[in-house]
Amino acid sequence: RWDTYSPLLVRASFPSLHCAYATLTLVYAWRFGDGVFKNRRRLFFWIVLPLELSLYVSTVYLRHHWIPDIAAGIVLAPLVCRLAPWLRAHWPK
Repeated sequence: RWDTYSPLLVRASFPSLHCAYATLTLVYAWRFGDGVFKNRRRLFFWIVLPLELSLYVSTVYLRHHWIPDIAAGIVLAPLVCRLAPWLRAHWPK
């Protein structure tokens, strides 16, 4: 019985936080790339981009997420980027 158990059928999640974290990495690599490479601000973004795009593809290819899960993760990341400064300002109050 244990050998026929498929965790992919049970543990799929919505939204894909793999892709949300990857999108956050891209956003912050675009914004703060000069913290890594002083003279070439966007270089870090271009280095990270192929890795993150391969993560998007691999989560579907390896059947960890469905495409709507990935789309929701990508949409979630910019919302969190906008919401985080407001939460930091108002949370202690």
